Order: sequence, then C-alpha cells, then structure tokens
Amino acid sequence: MLKIVILLKRRPGMSREDFIRHYEAVHSVLAVKLVPGMIDYRRNFIDPAKTVFGVSNEHPGFDCITEMVFPDQATYERAFAEFSKQEVIDAITQDEEKLFDRSTIRSYFVDEFVSKLK
Repeated sequence: MLKIVILLKRRPGMSREDFIRHYEAVHSVLAVKLVPGMIDYRRNFIDPAKTVFGVSNEHPGFDCITEMVFPDQATYERAFAEFSKQEVIDAITQDEEKLFDRSTIRSYFVDEFVSKLK
C-alpha cells in the first residue's frame, strides 16, 4: 500500500464553509474521475477553532489534510501517468485555482503504522 498525504490551504478570501463545500461537491468528484486506481481517498478539514485535549490551536498554515491511497507502486505509477496528461493537468489546475493557494501545496509519501487497541 502507498499513501500520499497532501497539505492544502484554501485560496485567500475563501471561507472555510465555501472551501469544504467546493472541495466535496466539485474537486473530490473530479479527482475520483481523473485519478485511477485509488483504494481510499479522504479529506480531513482542520477546525482551528476547536481545542484538542484542552489546548487551544493556532492555525497550522493549511486547511485540509488529504489522503490518497494506492494498493501498490504499479497502480500509483499508472495513476501518475494518467495524471501527467495535459488534459488532466489542465482540468485539475483549473479547479485548484478556484480552491487552493497553489503555492503552498505540499505532498508526501508516508509510512502508516496502526496500533492494536485490544
């Protein structure tokens, strides 16, 4: 399994509510359509107004942690080849410009470890 984590910041002037609404109604639908082979695709929207374990949070500099999971390297490489086609790049970029501060997008491969709870 290969997991990619993407840190995303909404474009300046966009409310958190509009950001979530557009991401869920438009961008995530586009990603599912244009990026083949994902076995899991999640968006985790940061809520800096809420405290965690009693500690107030500053805004972390991003608004969403997106996770894309592929079953293996070969599937990821096929998805990347598709994602590299100009028409796909254009479609994704056009929507990203409505949604994200594209200069701040950061993507990482991560190694996930899961603890047994019982």
